[in-house]
Amino acid sequence: MGIALALAMAAGGLGASAAAAQAAPQGPPFPYADCIKATAKKGESAAQGKWHCDQLVQKGWVKPPNR
Repeated sequence: MGIALALAMAAGGLGASAAAAQAAPQGPPFPYADCIKATAKKGESAAQGKWHCDQLVQKGWVKPPNR
């Protein structure tokens, strides 16, 4: 009986972690607009934020802006 309970709890935990993984936000590359918003929140100037996001585009962490 104890083994069946442990297996049921383990299966339930795996299902919960799989559901949480599906609900997690998308990984890199992130949208350029989100990068600009994040740099503004951190107190960077517009020019500094653009430079920072452009560097992250080159590294593949941020999608290039739609121009």
